[in-house]
Amino acid sequence: MGAINLVYRDGATMGNVFFPVLLIFTGTNVALDDLPGWMGAIGRCLPLTHAIGSDPDARRRRDPGAVQGLVGTELLIGTIYLVIGLAAIRLFEHLSRTGATLDRI
Repeated sequence: MGAINLVYRDGATMGNVFFPVLLIFTGTNVALDDLPGWMGAIGRCLPLTHAIGSDPDARRRRDPGAVQGLVGTELLIGTIYLVIGLAAIRLFEHLSRTGATLDRI
């Protein structure tokens, strides 16, 4: 969202739209197993999904290996999103300088 705000003035408004969608798709409000298949598939590719899934296992002090696998998956997904986010900031910074939108904000 920070990258989008470099070019579009209403980037914060888009964040308010995406936030509830992420709450549903990541399994925060609705369990992934209760979602339709396509929504669950998308949710498993989003950050926080696996961390949320590891929380009940950690609280019950179940097998640490299961939690480590979920946390490892979350770290991998987070790293991918970090790379995408940094590339987006670089791209939108270039676009904002080209279109002079950074100076108007």
